[in-house]
Amino acid sequence: MMLENSVFFRYPHLFKVAQSIAATLILICLGATETVNGGGVLWFIGLFSLIVSVTATVLFLLDKSDVIQSFSGGQISWNLVEFVYSTILGILCLLGSWLSFSYAGHVPSGQSGTGYIFAGLFLVIQTTLYTAPALMLYEKIQNVEGGIYRPDNNYAFPNDSDIPYQTQSTNINNPPRMV
Repeated sequence: MMLENSVFFRYPHLFKVAQSIAATLILICLGATETVNGGGVLWFIGLFSLIVSVTATVLFLLDKSDVIQSFSGGQISWNLVEFVYSTILGILCLLGSWLSFSYAGHVPSGQSGTGYIFAGLFLVIQTTLYTAPALMLYEKIQNVEGGIYRPDNNYAFPNDSDIPYQTQSTNINNPPRMV
């Protein structure tokens, strides 16, 4: 397999490896500083980000990204799953960066809060690494897969207004609509 044909060098998959690396750096920074009250939130965000990004990376490395469609019967695509987790983690990382910078001032005297400052910087980077694919996937879902997720897409009729409401249809091609 040629390196330029690898799935990791195509957008938005290029971000998966970078997300894993940034999550690892966040956890290293948090582990290198004194813990303050409420610091568990940052650990949760860092660990959740690492688990999700490594899982997504492994699924793509093994070419098993279609497992979501097989579980859902084709109703949910990988793009939708990636959009949802990227959006959620982007918001969590943004909140985590704000918390991390504020926790740097609450480190006990005699200890350094530098780990929280660097964790905050990596959380800002992580926010970007999750927001960029979410924006790319949002456009792709709207343009390519838009009809799949519409709540009014329950009937296989091209023009829903032509279907009679709980009455017998005189047209053989339009069966009665059961509501």
